[in-house]
Amino acid sequence: MQELSVQLASLLPSPDVKLAVPALQLAETLMQKLPDLCTSHFRREGVLHHISRLAVDGDPLDETDPKGNGQTADTTADLSLRDALKRRRSSRRGALGCQRHSLDQTTAGSASASPSHTGGAARALAAGGRSRSVGGAGAPSRLQTSLLASLSPARWGRASSSSPHGSHRNSLTEAGAAREERARSWLRRQARLFLERHLATAAGGHCAALALLESALRQLAAAPDRGLADPLRQLAALLLAADLSPFELLQAGLVPRLTELLTAGPAGARRHRLRAFLHALAGAPAADRPQQAWVPSAEKAAPLAALVTKLNACVAQQEQLPVKSYDVTDGVSGHGALRYFTEHQLKVELRRAPDGGALRQWRHGPVKVDPLAPLQAIERYLVIRGYGRSSSRTGRWSDDSGSDEDVEDALVAASLSHSGTHRLQFLMGGRPLPYDITVFQAVEQYGPRSQDEDGDVSASQLFQKTHTIYYRQAPISISNGGTSSSSRRQETRPASGGESLWATGSAPVPDCPLVTGLKPQLPESVTVADPSLATVNLLRLLHCLSRHYGGLYQLVASPPLLGDQVFVNAQLTAKAERQLFDPLILMAGSTPPWILQLGLTCPFLFPFAVRRQLFFSATFERDRALSRLLEVVPSAAGSGSERRLAPRLERRRRTVSRRQPARQAETLLSELAGSPALLELQYRDEPGSGLGPTLEFYAQVCSDVQRVELGLWRRDQRTAHTAESSGRSEGAPVPAPATAAGPAGPEYVFAPHGLYPAPIGRTEKNTSVTRLRTKFTFLGRLMAKALADGRLLDMSLSVPFYQWLLRRERTMSLTDLHQLDGTLATSVARLANAARRRRALETDAALSDEQRRAALAALTVDGCAVEQLGLDFTLPGYPDIELRRGGRAEPVTAANLEQYVKLLTHWILIEGVHKQMEAFREGFESVAPLDNLAMFQPEELDQLFCGTQDALWDRQSLAEAFRPDHGYTADSAPFRHLVTVLSELDPRQRRQFLSFATGSPRLPVGGFRALTPPLTVVRKAVEPGHSPDTYLPSVMTCVNYLKLPEYSSVEVTRRQLTLAISEGQLSFMLS
Repeated sequence: MQELSVQLASLLPSPDVKLAVPALQLAETLMQKLPDLCTSHFRREGVLHHISRLAVDGDPLDETDPKGNGQTADTTADLSLRDALKRRRSSRRGALGCQRHSLDQTTAGSASASPSHTGGAARALAAGGRSRSVGGAGAPSRLQTSLLASLSPARWGRASSSSPHGSHRNSLTEAGAAREERARSWLRRQARLFLERHLATAAGGHCAALALLESALRQLAAAPDRGLADPLRQLAALLLAADLSPFELLQAGLVPRLTELLTAGPAGARRHRLRAFLHALAGAPAADRPQQAWVPSAEKAAPLAALVTKLNACVAQQEQLPVKSYDVTDGVSGHGALRYFTEHQLKVELRRAPDGGALRQWRHGPVKVDPLAPLQAIERYLVIRGYGRSSSRTGRWSDDSGSDEDVEDALVAASLSHSGTHRLQFLMGGRPLPYDITVFQAVEQYGPRSQDEDGDVSASQLFQKTHTIYYRQAPISISNGGTSSSSRRQETRPASGGESLWATGSAPVPDCPLVTGLKPQLPESVTVADPSLATVNLLRLLHCLSRHYGGLYQLVASPPLLGDQVFVNAQLTAKAERQLFDPLILMAGSTPPWILQLGLTCPFLFPFAVRRQLFFSATFERDRALSRLLEVVPSAAGSGSERRLAPRLERRRRTVSRRQPARQAETLLSELAGSPALLELQYRDEPGSGLGPTLEFYAQVCSDVQRVELGLWRRDQRTAHTAESSGRSEGAPVPAPATAAGPAGPEYVFAPHGLYPAPIGRTEKNTSVTRLRTKFTFLGRLMAKALADGRLLDMSLSVPFYQWLLRRERTMSLTDLHQLDGTLATSVARLANAARRRRALETDAALSDEQRRAALAALTVDGCAVEQLGLDFTLPGYPDIELRRGGRAEPVTAANLEQYVKLLTHWILIEGVHKQMEAFREGFESVAPLDNLAMFQPEELDQLFCGTQDALWDRQSLAEAFRPDHGYTADSAPFRHLVTVLSELDPRQRRQFLSFATGSPRLPVGGFRALTPPLTVVRKAVEPGHSPDTYLPSVMTCVNYLKLPEYSSVEVTRRQLTLAISEGQLSFMLS
């Protein structure tokens, strides 16, 4: 009953009467059948509260402003007729018309009646409802039959009113508006009758826990900053022990009270409140400098986790965010809707716009267009036939082909999609159409809608009528709808310290993530209106606090207080998945805008898989996004005629050699970086081509750019020569033997925490800086192209590197240095502690001058005076890089220790690498925009670009992920032998097997289960008279096909497989 009450509480405040009406009816039935059980749950979950609001005169569905401005937000203003009382067409229109006529007369007769509960129409509805709910024999009135029949869920439409391009909405017809008003009036009367019957039995019984919560919140509001401990401890106890419903939390005012606690007031007072809050709900220290190291734990943070869980439940009850679906096939959805799109075409009448000037007029009647074709297809269709040129260029027009101008038009049409410029501009309803939408989007969002006599809009009618699209000469400034790489770069203040840093040694102060993240409202980019947004914003504050609390205690390392999975909202995730994994929604470009807005501002609400699909659908063109969707959900492509929905991506095939892969990749990307085509590679003198060679080439490039001699990366003093002698971590690349430059091969960078650019000093030669910038521009293009094409990179980058990619470099501090070089960060932290102790002694008013001098003289770092450390103002490990002008000659003393620590941290993280990272971002944005990466955390970007290194290799997981076929089953002995051998491989052998079987030494997120297509194991045929034990396994990397001989034992399988994966690399031949 509790879950049902929660559902009713979420439906009753809906602005859609089609949801509120059945919810009220169900609540009435339940109260009559189970009054004792329902009374408590209905009160605690807010059902009675929402029914009371429905009973209020005026618009009962108004909600307060979700951003907390105290204003009223009109949540019903955006309703269209298809969102209210929609019913399908019926062959019995005469009967329905009579019912409507009867309803009109009845309503008109009672229009002047008093709004009291004894009105005739209300009594008729109430009597009919009671007699039916208790099983009476009386027949319902005509009024009830007509109205409630039209409110039946079986008659509701499915298309919502969401429009990503701001489409205009047609006014409701007079009849439809009257029907909606009658439904609201009926809803109001029924709510009043419900309260008359049941409010007396539901009164009283105030929850004791709710009273305690309200008391604690009142104390929080009244207590001074130094008196927050007791009410916060009481709040923590209630969150753990009390059974408080989401409605009770909202009614008690928990959301605004905690939002004010975490965001209001001056910086100093707020920091104290934040520490008090974390002390009570997460077990954090109360002081800003804990005496001993503090490590968060799940047990200590249990009250905070309980708060997040309850707030997510509040969001689930409050939110009314729309979802989009199409009902184009008389109620058939899913693959039926896809089939409908593949079997029907839109009829489009092309006309020259009145201001089309001298363009040629189309005179060939309507044309049939694939509904999911891009609008640019119509432009190419017209331009190639001569409709993109002014008629003044020729005296007479001819339909004959073969002229020079026809050839010119064909060339122009072929280049339109690549150049980003346009010859024609299209209009519907007098408004220009975006070029990056489909024809179906244009008609559905910008064209006039047909409505039936009830004011309903039938999407299937879009395929029955002829739609008019006007064309005219495109303005010179019109481009492809997307923004160029230069225009989409954000204008941010430079991270470098500039001349003041070099001249005076004054390092910029890092931005505090808590200051920038703890805001009382969601960012202005969130334009959607919804009652749940205030609660969502509080979750955003708690997530920020969970990740960045370390700044409150000056901690070197501060792991998150709560895991990201705690913040995921199941209901919003389900809605987002319904939209993002629907190929029809994706192809029509109808994803509701709230998903992207919340994905960018509150990404923690969605799991990684949902955000990854959102990223591809929002960042790349439709076909490329659909291609990634079909990789994740292959069944979405359907079968048969539905296969026409499979994306038709342009492919560019190039031939490369196995020597100097990085130099070849640099040349290729300089040529093809801006091309939307999918890059496929083939090795010279090798017949194999497609996905396998392409992935292997990317892996070789990643290995090649990590050579020590290039000087690109910061590195540990240890280096690795070849894969056999590397001793590196699992994520290290496997260099190709073909690149070896001697017996030991080239040296590769050893970076246990991930790669980060090697710093360059102020005095570095311009030629060297230019070379480095060129290399990092290439790396940016490489990563963006691999991401766009769905290729995994075998290159582990550090978390601070990804901070640059997210434009968060200004927030980096000593904590981020710990994620780059733990040993150095620990040493710097000791120096920073000594500098803080010195500053504290200098400002301690309780000390006399003599005591202060003695204390300062006794200040040491690990028992050693600062002056005896032998430090100067140069970068450790890079003696040629000075932290400031003349730094090599300036020793570090206790007096300038704090300046040294700030300069050192700033130079390692920002100043020494900003030229390389700016070049990297420029290269990346020449292929794809960076902005949408904000929906990921820095550590998640490694999964996005490089896949996973934590795949399960146990026998059960491998057996479930592999697909035996063509001679093998899951019970076949050779298949079981293979699974056994693979489960025993060490990390290096696993990388070899993956390179052998797929072309890449890495797996996508999700491991073997995420491979598309799945790894298929089939029986390899052998020649008659030969033993299978003498054959080696072979693979087809493009389709993840492993041909395994029918080996006789596990030992034979291990021997032959090990030989194949170690010796069968670097060649794609026919098998």
